[in-house]
Amino acid sequence: MMLPAQRNTDNIQNLSNKRELVTRGPDPGQKIICLIGWLKKRGGVRKVSQCNEKLKQEGINIEDEIERIGTDFIRIYRTSGGEKVVRLENMPWADQWLLHYGMEVPHHSQFEKTKSKFLETERKI
Repeated sequence: MMLPAQRNTDNIQNLSNKRELVTRGPDPGQKIICLIGWLKKRGGVRKVSQCNEKLKQEGINIEDEIERIGTDFIRIYRTSGGEKVVRLENMPWADQWLLHYGMEVPHHSQFEKTKSKFLETERKI
């Protein structure tokens, strides 16, 4: 027979194993994860100049970071007008790292549902 404390320990170990499975692919790092979240929230495509402006305070160049992370995950393209854009190639990869770093931003409807549940709970108290 398992004691309750042992079951909790097993559950914690299972959760930590799941976390390890979640974070596959190259780690984008704490400094660039905010840009990945920003890109994802805006459809996954933005001008290189906008991305560099976003990372200016950190002293990071987006082209160097893309080279470090790899083009399977994030890439630079040229538009038909010749302008360079950054595109998230692998949204599940971005999602897992945003969750890992606690930077995942819910969709508007998810936020509204959470907000209404919170208000409902607050009224009951």
